[in-house]
Amino acid sequence: VKRTKLTGMATTSWGNTGVVIYGIDPEQEQQVTHIHREMVPGAGTYLEGPSSGEILISDKTAEILKLKHYMITEKVTAQLQEQRVPGEVLEKIASLKDKRFRSPKEFREALENIPDTKELKKYVSLIMKESLDYRIRNKIQLTFSDEHGTPVQGIFRVCGIYKTTNTGFDQAAVFVGASALADLYGGKKVLTHEMAVLLDDIQDAVEVRDKLAALSPGNSVRTWRELAPDVAMVEDYMVLYYLIFIGIILLALAFGIINTMLMAVMERTRELGMLMAIGMNRKRVFRMIMLETIFLTTVGAVAGMAAGWLIIHILGRTGIHFSGWGEGYEAIGYAARVYPEVGPDFFLLTTFMVIVTATVSSLWPARKALSLKPVEALRTE
Repeated sequence: VKRTKLTGMATTSWGNTGVVIYGIDPEQEQQVTHIHREMVPGAGTYLEGPSSGEILISDKTAEILKLKHYMITEKVTAQLQEQRVPGEVLEKIASLKDKRFRSPKEFREALENIPDTKELKKYVSLIMKESLDYRIRNKIQLTFSDEHGTPVQGIFRVCGIYKTTNTGFDQAAVFVGASALADLYGGKKVLTHEMAVLLDDIQDAVEVRDKLAALSPGNSVRTWRELAPDVAMVEDYMVLYYLIFIGIILLALAFGIINTMLMAVMERTRELGMLMAIGMNRKRVFRMIMLETIFLTTVGAVAGMAAGWLIIHILGRTGIHFSGWGEGYEAIGYAARVYPEVGPDFFLLTTFMVIVTATVSSLWPARKALSLKPVEALRTE
């Protein structure tokens, strides 16, 4: 997908902010990015075409430009009644009826300043959600430089609001039609500043980068890791975190196996002494203890893996919502709702590591059994 990419200033009657302006072909853009799927419900629509004078902005940008208004109307009151908000709460917020607030902070403060708000505090989030009014079709002025470096301005109408899980991206990126943008910076020719490529397999990124770089040495070809090094660093550290957690779990497993098998040897000291006395050699005693440990561990590993697979299968559909850390996750480009997915290779590797740990852990109890003297063992009560 080809894109025009400019930096500029977005301005409304109530605010302004620096933005990265993407001139796109909306239909083609849907093949690479999923912005069209991230539209806020009830907050407009996706861009219609490359020549339309519309602009698509994020929820964060709308907040900065004061295009997220809050107003308690009759319709909002009726919706709150349907959601069983107590009548005493509705009476308290009646003083704010038909008053327009141009920021969530301003509206929240107005709600919290209402006297005796102990009961009201339970419904603040719901009231804010129902009172939200995006100023769709509002005009936004974009200011940027044309191909000669001369500042130019253009007026666009907001067609819709999107919201992704990447706060940094949302705060900067606005989308307009590529042809409409070309009419402003002159030449009537759509400029291509970047091309986005979506691969079927993320593991092919480096290979594809190298091939494209060889085809066009004068251009910069970068993978997602180079474009978002902070996210790449987090992913790399996640692998280290996995290894640390698995190491801790395997260490606990090792102590558990050692404790279990030592108790088994101590409780069967007399029986082991009898087996040695009737001719069972030390090699077979050692093998018996080792096999018992491996069988015990294998059964536990299979049962645990089956339970783990079932839990991951369920959570892979419902997701795990880290609501308490949502803002932190979204600040670095991660979604607050995580859908776990574990491949068969991970299960096989973990099973192998568990069996190896069990085998190594059983050496001490097995050696303890070998050190028994048959005559002394038979005297054990």
